[in-house]
Amino acid sequence: MTGKEKVMGLIESELTILIGEYEKQLDTKNTEIQKLKKQVLESNARNVELMFIIQQQAKEIELNKRQSLSYPNILEDENLMEFRNTLERNDLQEIADLASAMEQLWNKRENKTLINLLKELNSTLYRNQFKISDFNHRISIICKEILSATETIDCQLDSLIKQAINYGIKSIDTNGEKLFRDLLRSKHTEIFTALLDRNESNLIRDYFRLLLVFKQEKTLKEALEHIITVEWSFLLSTITEEDFEFYFWYSYLFNSEQGILESVKDFYPQGMQNEKDFDLYYQATKLAGVTEESYRVSRNAFRSNKNFTNLERNMVLKKVDSRIKQRLLSGVQAHEAPVYIITASEYGKLKQTLGLQRKRVKLPLYQRGTPNQIYLYKEIDVWFSKDRGRAFLANKDYRAFSDQIAPLVIKTGEMRYTIPPEEQVKVQSDSFAWPPTEVKTTKENLLSDEKILNETSELKKLGYQITGVTRAKRWQALELAVPKLGLKKVVGIISYNILLRKGQKNGERKFSYAIAEWEHDLGKLKKHYYRSDFKWPDPNK
Repeated sequence: MTGKEKVMGLIESELTILIGEYEKQLDTKNTEIQKLKKQVLESNARNVELMFIIQQQAKEIELNKRQSLSYPNILEDENLMEFRNTLERNDLQEIADLASAMEQLWNKRENKTLINLLKELNSTLYRNQFKISDFNHRISIICKEILSATETIDCQLDSLIKQAINYGIKSIDTNGEKLFRDLLRSKHTEIFTALLDRNESNLIRDYFRLLLVFKQEKTLKEALEHIITVEWSFLLSTITEEDFEFYFWYSYLFNSEQGILESVKDFYPQGMQNEKDFDLYYQATKLAGVTEESYRVSRNAFRSNKNFTNLERNMVLKKVDSRIKQRLLSGVQAHEAPVYIITASEYGKLKQTLGLQRKRVKLPLYQRGTPNQIYLYKEIDVWFSKDRGRAFLANKDYRAFSDQIAPLVIKTGEMRYTIPPEEQVKVQSDSFAWPPTEVKTTKENLLSDEKILNETSELKKLGYQITGVTRAKRWQALELAVPKLGLKKVVGIISYNILLRKGQKNGERKFSYAIAEWEHDLGKLKKHYYRSDFKWPDPNK
């Protein structure tokens, strides 16, 4: 028994050792399993993070792809066309993407591409479309940043600065106006200094326009004086005749043109007074010898000067007008009431009843269609009535004066307001007879038909006809016909057409519409042109 117990003890001891080793191995395996589980969890977490990153990158790739397809770094003609199409479609998302792309171009300093885009946006085709949009505000911020960074932008890219300035000039009445106004108030010195360092007169001119548009008169005046007194010699190598003209008239607006006149001979060896572009200035400085005609010619020449904007031209002309018009009006009084046109027989009666005397006056001239806006004044001798302050012109003098001032016109009054009623009746009865348009069919009438129709064709060539033409169009044709054919001939052609139609069987009924329109035109011609100088047919008799 002793031996058996000993064997069992040994077996048990061995088993204990084996079980211990297996338990130890099992613990090791469990530890490894827990470690692997942890690694799996960590790996899963990394996979989730990687998936998120991949998704974000995919979105960015898709966005960049879409932007790169529409707005590549270097735009060619066909890309600009797509750019225009995007603007015209005005899709909110596409426009937002476009603003983002332009912001990226500026951030990456892809300036050459940005120049093309800004140049396109400066077209008036788009400015009204986007002036209060988020898109305009974002582009205004880009342009503001460009101007704020003027000193750091490559000098080869002056066009970028130019486009940014032009965008600012057109930002008045948009949601970008405040941005540029604040910029000019806070950054003028830095911007102006940077522009002077670039030594580009063209850019300085554009910047002065920006100051003018934003009514920064004090700042602009100081900048002009600095250009003329300090920087002129440095800029001289880049200044053209157009630049000189620009700086001269800007200085004139601020009464400082004398400073720039010292360098006239550098640009005009024969003298500035011999250059037509400055004729308006010498008209304004003359103490004598300025006439309405010479002033009108100089004024019109300056108005057509393409070197200036409408705002600049209007400001110069307003200042010149204030200097010249007062001198032109001195000595001879202006007569702004209507002038009455009279015949020779009417003059004889009016001279006696109204005590007419010869007087020289200045008559206001108007462009046709704008009767309330005086274009200029012109001197002429008229017959004047002191008791009521009325002016009269004989028919002959009126026609000669009208030819002289054409295409301008004067205001004329109706004859019936100038003659006492009893005298008017007498004048009418003495001066002409009123032949009827009633027809008596005779051989002479029939023989004259061919002649009348030939005359009618002459009037028809000028666009006058009843069929298919409105009264307004017919009146335009008559306004051309009267000076070319004469009022008497025009009236004769129309009245004889009435005679012809009435002379036909049932003519008054068959041609009632045409006859009524002709009689309407005769009435209007009489009201606007007739001066009682020939016999007038009365369609109502």
